[in-house]
Amino acid sequence: MTRIARDAFRRLILLTFILLPCLEAYAIRISVEHEGTFYYDKIKGRNYNVWTELTIAGPLNNQDIMVVGQIAQMGKLSSLDLSQTAGVDSIPDTALRNSQKLELVKLPEGLTSVGEYAFCFCNYLTEAVLPAALTTVPKGLFYNDTALVSLTWPNQLQSIGVQPFYDCQGLKQLALPASLLTIGSAAFQNCTSTTEVVMPDEVQLIGKQAFAFCSAMRSVTLGPSVRLIGDAAFYQNNNLKSAACSCTTPSDAEFAFMNVDLYNTELHVPVGTTLLYQHAPGWEDFYNIIDDYCSSVRHVAVGQIELHDFDFMGRSAMGRGLRIVRLNDGPIRKVIAT
Repeated sequence: MTRIARDAFRRLILLTFILLPCLEAYAIRISVEHEGTFYYDKIKGRNYNVWTELTIAGPLNNQDIMVVGQIAQMGKLSSLDLSQTAGVDSIPDTALRNSQKLELVKLPEGLTSVGEYAFCFCNYLTEAVLPAALTTVPKGLFYNDTALVSLTWPNQLQSIGVQPFYDCQGLKQLALPASLLTIGSAAFQNCTSTTEVVMPDEVQLIGKQAFAFCSAMRSVTLGPSVRLIGDAAFYQNNNLKSAACSCTTPSDAEFAFMNVDLYNTELHVPVGTTLLYQHAPGWEDFYNIIDDYCSSVRHVAVGQIELHDFDFMGRSAMGRGLRIVRLNDGPIRKVIAT
């Protein structure tokens, strides 16, 4: 071998050793033996900036979660799976905020609380599955996550806090859980892709600007328990065409529909309540109040999701009768007498 060849070979070997630290696998699985040791035992000295998928198993504490957040914020992490961790009952405030490449997060099943703004400004996050034990969605949880399109709710959720889905412009469907009681201020403000919202039967309070600037929203259905709809709750939803309310006593909604074209928006109210709504603050501004909402119908059982008309003898009908105009994944909420 010539001297030139030997020198070239040595340089190749040296270059290989220099590049080896950068060749760490993109999909990483880490098993942790003791909480609080994630960084020093598993991460320190490793080139985690190139990881794209990270799965962690074993016990973690809040300090470990914050380290995970730093990996997501500084690197290229697109998928984070914490579902196999142990001892994690909460996620600290802002733990994974501004994780610019993060698209999917799987949280531990035992999680009972998530900190405020924990996943805000995660602009690539498209899917979120909230833990089954979660009862409250905290303030600003997914604030400005503009790519979020898929959301799985906990079955026992009771409250949605302030601004958790503010500016989540990718959210189209809001299949809210039946257990929900309250919706906080600006909870879904500027969700510009949301086309309709159906309130579960137990919802009592809708906060200020909760659905403001939802420019694509065409239909709103309010349950029988709503007592207060905050100021500007549906502010400037210019495409709203239909609102249905099953409350026999009009809710307090004096400034709820500010800057909405109420001349071209139909309001469906329970049979026999037209006069009440015509004289109720906020509702009186609707030009077309239709007395046709069958508030006494609580549930309709069907075998498949289709559109059907029935008369009061149970026969298929094209004319007057009970018309099922909306079927949802949850209880059917809108049955109108025609």
